Amino acid sequence: MRPITLTMTAFGPYRDEETIDFEPLHGRGLFVISGQTGAGKTTVFDALCYALYGAASGEDRAETRMLRSHFASDAQPTSVELVFAVRGRKYRVLRQMPHRRGGNKSETGGKAELYELTENGETPLTDRFHIKEVDAKLEELVGLTKDQFSQIVMLPQGEFRKLLTSDTENKEEILRRLFGTELYRRLEESFAVRARELREAVKDNRQRLLYIGEQVRSSLPTREEGPLATVLAQEHAGALQLLDGLAEEERHYVELALQLQALRVAADAAWEAQRARLTEASRVNGRLNELQAARRAAEQLEARGGEMSELEQRLVAAERAERLAPYEEQAQRSAAEAAAVERRRGEAAEAKQRAARELEAAAAEAAAEAAREPERREAEREQQRLSELLPLVRTLGERRAELERLRADEQRLAAELERAAAEQERGRAERRELTGRLEGQERELEVLPERERRLDFLLRRHELLKTLRAAGEQAEQLERSRAEREGAAHGLRQETEQLEQRWIEGQAGRLAAHLHDGKPCPVCGSEEHPVKASEDVGTISREELQAAKERLLHFERELAAATAQVAAAQERTAEADARRDEMEVSGEPLELQLTSTLEEGRELRVECQRLKTLQAERGPLREALAALERRLEALEAQRERLQGQQQPLALDIAARSSRLEAELAAVPEPLQDAAELERRSAAAERLAAGLAAALRQAQERHARAGAGAAEAAARLEQLAEQARGAAEAAEAARERLGAELAAAGFASAEAWLAARLEEATREQGRRALEAHRSGLAAQRRLAEELERELAGQERSELELLGAEAERLGAERESADASWREADRCRVQASALGASVSEAARRYGDSERELEEVADLHEMLKGDNSLKISFERYILIEFLEQILHAANERLRELSSGQFVLERSGRLEARGRQSGLGLDVYDSYTGQNRDVKSLSGGEKFNASLALALGMTDVIQSNRGGVSIEMMFIDEGFGSLDEEALGRAISALADLQKAGRLIGVISHVQELKDAFPAVLEVRKTKEGHSSTELIIK
Repeated sequence: MRPITLTMTAFGPYRDEETIDFEPLHGRGLFVISGQTGAGKTTVFDALCYALYGAASGEDRAETRMLRSHFASDAQPTSVELVFAVRGRKYRVLRQMPHRRGGNKSETGGKAELYELTENGETPLTDRFHIKEVDAKLEELVGLTKDQFSQIVMLPQGEFRKLLTSDTENKEEILRRLFGTELYRRLEESFAVRARELREAVKDNRQRLLYIGEQVRSSLPTREEGPLATVLAQEHAGALQLLDGLAEEERHYVELALQLQALRVAADAAWEAQRARLTEASRVNGRLNELQAARRAAEQLEARGGEMSELEQRLVAAERAERLAPYEEQAQRSAAEAAAVERRRGEAAEAKQRAARELEAAAAEAAAEAAREPERREAEREQQRLSELLPLVRTLGERRAELERLRADEQRLAAELERAAAEQERGRAERRELTGRLEGQERELEVLPERERRLDFLLRRHELLKTLRAAGEQAEQLERSRAEREGAAHGLRQETEQLEQRWIEGQAGRLAAHLHDGKPCPVCGSEEHPVKASEDVGTISREELQAAKERLLHFERELAAATAQVAAAQERTAEADARRDEMEVSGEPLELQLTSTLEEGRELRVECQRLKTLQAERGPLREALAALERRLEALEAQRERLQGQQQPLALDIAARSSRLEAELAAVPEPLQDAAELERRSAAAERLAAGLAAALRQAQERHARAGAGAAEAAARLEQLAEQARGAAEAAEAARERLGAELAAAGFASAEAWLAARLEEATREQGRRALEAHRSGLAAQRRLAEELERELAGQERSELELLGAEAERLGAERESADASWREADRCRVQASALGASVSEAARRYGDSERELEEVADLHEMLKGDNSLKISFERYILIEFLEQILHAANERLRELSSGQFVLERSGRLEARGRQSGLGLDVYDSYTGQNRDVKSLSGGEKFNASLALALGMTDVIQSNRGGVSIEMMFIDEGFGSLDEEALGRAISALADLQKAGRLIGVISHVQELKDAFPAVLEVRKTKEGHSSTELIIK
């Protein structure tokens, strides 16, 4: 990935649109970003990172809203546009921050757009410009995540040395993000959760076994002679013991249930036999009772024989009388018909008289109605006149109603105008208040940038003071240690020289012991030996001398290491001292300066926090003010709209009122009301219609009266003829009835009437006679059958038989209850045995699974002698690869002095280990903690680590092309020689095709690099850039 152009708008200190063209740098490769503190050098890195990943390059700027320029206007949104190339293809990404314009209540959403630049124009790389889709596509193109990009491409200020100097946990978090080993941690966590679940399951299953033991105690009776009682008497009964005891109980209750079943069957048979005897005795006693009842019923029926004979005779006479009923009915019908005809003839005579009177009255009424003809014509003319006026008056009424409605609308608009004006006045007062508050906040916030710069300065001054204090204390301690080691080494050196002299003398004595006169000395060749050295008893051996020399060499190495540490401490002190003037550190005691710096810093932090709170409140106030402005604008528009509606409405009302008054003058005043006119018109119409209807009805009644009189006369003649015929028929019927009575044996009509009975009475008598005959026969048959059936039978004592049956039933129920209890105990013992077996199986299964899961969890979480988890084991491999690649460059940067090595020491308090770093110093031949390196040495080691990570991540990401690197600060801690080696290393990277950008105040870098990106502050406080090519 290689940047081409970067455009920042309202971003950080860049108020307006600021474009940086990287194209002129591609032939040179190395450039320095230089400028004043706070001018916006790091903001260039933030803009690159924000364009690619939507976040700043440093963790202290994680809140992206902090990246918006304080100098930009509210109308200007914050955005970054980056044109870059990947593997020979060009792309453009535009990312805009969410923005709220001019105090709007809601803000516009952020956006991200990604295009490929081709000869034919721009091609979108996502179907929709959703931020997540654009982020995913950018990560696919660049080939690096945000964390990887920040560690190997963008090396932010303050985070450059994290991987080198951080503790094991921080290194693990950094490497986890870089190499995506989160899966292994989640795997360990899932095993931890499963282990907890299994421990709970083991606990629950153990409790289940205890609960079943309590169930056994409460569900089964205690048999002291059984093994289960012995098991239950123990404090903790085992599952196998419970199973054996329950099996024995089940066998016992099976045998007992068989014995009780036999007793139960015998008791049941005895009870059934007694019940059968009781039932038979009850049946015989009942039949004897039936025989007695049948005999009594037969006697009672025989006593009613005379009554039944008399009833039979009366029924025979009634039957004869009933056969004469049709003749009597015929005589009655004839007499009734004659009377009815006579009655109708009288009614017809009266109707004829009424018809004559009605005809006379109808003729008089018809003549009177005919005389009202002039009145009818006048009513018709009035009705026609009113009907003609009605449409005109209705129109006038509608116009009057419309006029009233318009006047009501005019009053409503006037009221709304008055309310809008009052609300406008309230809004203007509120606007003045909000504007005053905002202006007051603006005046207070003018000092915020200066306060923040001062606070940042105090923080750096505090760090320098702590460094000076620690460096001084460490230098004194190291100097004391060096002096002690030097004294010890001096004494040991003298002792070793004395031992060596003694050893030499001892060697001479041993050589002299072998010298003989006349024979040459193997040392000098002389054959004379006048004064031979004597062999001293106190000589030492070569091994003793060699051991003393080794001790001396060890002390000298320790002295050299202590001397190097003193020199390094002095170098660090000198580096810190060089910044005294910059940080305004005086010659006063450091503790006093630390205290004053802390106090001033606390006061400034409180003040900055207060001002930032005001700054945060300013946004809502602006939003409220903007919302108020919009409301006032809406109220003004509403007032203008209402006034625009009111004026034409008043003109329309005046015109309509004048027209209405002119039209009303043409109509009589009583008739100007449409309702009154309609009422009078309806009344005139009803009057005319009523007069016409009265004439028509009078004529119709006269005609009907004439027809009715003629019809009444004809009917009267017809009914007189019918009356004569009906009288003759009635006389004939009476004569026929008398003849039939005499023939049937009735002396008179009264005798015939006395013999007659109603049909219901005759039927009731017949049924009573038949019931008596059949009942008597049935009772006689029943008595005979029972006498035959019960021959030789006697009545039994049912109470004695019932008492015996109850006794046998109680014995049966007792036997049945005993059998059921034994069977229940058998079933309960079997069920409890199954429950114990199942609970024991679950307990065993959960214990075995817990053992397996716990072993895996301990392996994954690093519960071993090395305190290395499975995830850390994977990360160690990546770290070893990084160290191998980093040491290739660190040897060059340190002239072969340093090699980074992974530390094998265990961490304190049982924490996981394996990711610690040591440095091997070839000058001393010893390993030491990387934190003991000087500032410049740490910078070189961190740079080597970053380059090593670049190689490893490129390899693991499938050959990702990393064509740039940006470094923020750090070169100020290097001496001239180290700086030269660092520049040489960066130049080698540049020769491989990388674009290297460095933020630094070091003049040597500016002189050595072929290009400088100068960032300048204007008098207004915002910044601009200029690329200078040498």
